Amino acid sequence: MVGCGESQSPEPPTAKAPAISIHDAAEDVNA
Repeated sequence: MVGCGESQSPEPPTAKAPAISIHDAAEDVNA
């Protein structure tokens, strides 16, 4: 379980960073 958690730990943040950027950009365009 520790191995799975460590492998997924770096994935969520990396996938979240771009997701937030897209959301911010979409909000900027909408605004």
